[in-house]
Amino acid sequence: MLHLLGKNGLKIPMNNLVALIILFFIVHIVSHFITIKFCNKKLHKKKMLLLFMTVAFFLSYFTLIFFVKFYDVYLNFKLNLYDLNKDGVFSINEQTSEQIIAMNSVVNDTGRNLISLTAIPISIIISLLSSILFWLKKPKARIIGTEHE
Repeated sequence: MLHLLGKNGLKIPMNNLVALIILFFIVHIVSHFITIKFCNKKLHKKKMLLLFMTVAFFLSYFTLIFFVKFYDVYLNFKLNLYDLNKDGVFSINEQTSEQIIAMNSVVNDTGRNLISLTAIPISIIISLLSSILFWLKKPKARIIGTEHE
C-alpha cells in the first residue's frame, strides 16, 4: 500500500499502481507508433506533439473504461456462479460466505460507475507524462523545425 499525503491520506494499492505504470508505457508505445506510422507527410513538431497527446489521451481513456467494464462483467459472472437454480435470486441455501463476498464486490461499485468521469484526469496525466517523454525523444526524421535538419 502506497501512502500519499501522510499516513491518513490517499492510499493506493500497489497492484493498481503497477497497472497504471504498465498502462502508461503501453499508451506511450502505441501512441508513438500511431503518430509516427500514420504521419505520412512531414508535420511541424507542435502539430505532431498535439497529435501524440490526443492519441495518448483517447487511448488511455478508452483502455481504462474497457478494463473497468471488463472487471465489472467478471464480477457479475463470478457472482452468478453461486446462483444454483439460475433464477436471478439468491435463496437461503445459495447464500454462503463466498456468495456474500462476491455480492459485496458487485454491489460496491461506485468507482466502477464513475469511471467515465474519473478516467478523464487520469488520462490527462498519462497523456501529459507520455507527451513529455515523446518530446524528449523527438523523432527527428519526420519533424519540421528541429535544429538537426
